[in-house]
Amino acid sequence: MFVDQPPSIDRSSTPPAALTFFNDVQAAQHEAAEKAGGQTEYTYRLGANTIRLYFAGDALIPVITPALEHLRVPIAANQAADLTVYLWDVKSTGVQPPARAWEWEDNPARGDVRSLSDTRFQTAYNHHARLLNLLDRERNIALYCISNVADMPFDFRGSPLLNILHWWPQTRGLQLVHGGAVGLDTGGVLIVGKGGSGKSTTTLACLQSKLQFAADDYCLLQTEGTPSIYSVYSSAKVEVDNLQRLPHLKTLMSNPDALDGNGEKATIFLKQHYPEKLISHFPLKAVLVPRITGEPQTHIKPTSRMNAMQALTISTMVQLSGADKAAFDGIADVIKQVPSFALELGTDLRQVVAALENFLAAPR
Repeated sequence: MFVDQPPSIDRSSTPPAALTFFNDVQAAQHEAAEKAGGQTEYTYRLGANTIRLYFAGDALIPVITPALEHLRVPIAANQAADLTVYLWDVKSTGVQPPARAWEWEDNPARGDVRSLSDTRFQTAYNHHARLLNLLDRERNIALYCISNVADMPFDFRGSPLLNILHWWPQTRGLQLVHGGAVGLDTGGVLIVGKGGSGKSTTTLACLQSKLQFAADDYCLLQTEGTPSIYSVYSSAKVEVDNLQRLPHLKTLMSNPDALDGNGEKATIFLKQHYPEKLISHFPLKAVLVPRITGEPQTHIKPTSRMNAMQALTISTMVQLSGADKAAFDGIADVIKQVPSFALELGTDLRQVVAALENFLAAPR
């Protein structure tokens, strides 16, 4: 849908630095939309929340929307959004964001801009992609600007709006976590661990089972009320070398150049190829910590909550901008409520899948 939707700018008379910068970036997005002839609107449903994206120009649409397609819903003109995100790129619109308002040392490796982040505002900047993200929690408005779509790593296309979809759901009792998730309507598991531990291979092997796919990299963990998992992205990212164990996925890659050894993971948008295997949410029955054993058989055995907590928090806290004590505490609350198990991965993927199916079929 093509609309002319100017963002509502906060006109506070004496704004602090974070508010001033946010308003200036928001005004730049509005200018970009005017030059592009209006905004193109996409609406998504994430759990109980409606998220609306407004694109100034078309350049970002094909790189942001594919991974979110399974969450897309028809536009309802009379339905207010819980979160509104305004997006633009500099290259196609010709509109620059305001000049950098922080010192380089204020922007560490995770991307946090600490001087422009507080309880209301969150700001992050990725130097490599020249990507700026902002959130105003009070007005539930986020801003996204990238210099040139061509500079966006393919990995970002598999998990678009990652910072925004980490920051904002925390206000709704949801915590973005680094982990894979598979299951059924009756319940499923969260598979957590560092890169290379077998998360993606395990979750993707389940595409050829009765289990359904919620995530292989990031998902939302409900930290208030009944622990549950919500799917965020319908993309799958797997190391190219592991495709030999999942040969049916090789022809489905959206980035075949990764086969040439450019360092990218193979990315597959599952909504295009396995729409029937996607699940939007399920109750969380257990947290599994995978370990590659090199043995043929797969076993699932009890492990300590500390082991699961460590596996989940380390990878989540290191990767996500703005991850803080609130994120840690939310994860800890869930780990206390659900059992933790070691997933001792064997070499036979069929047995891996069978072990997960049998595990979820057992009463808990």
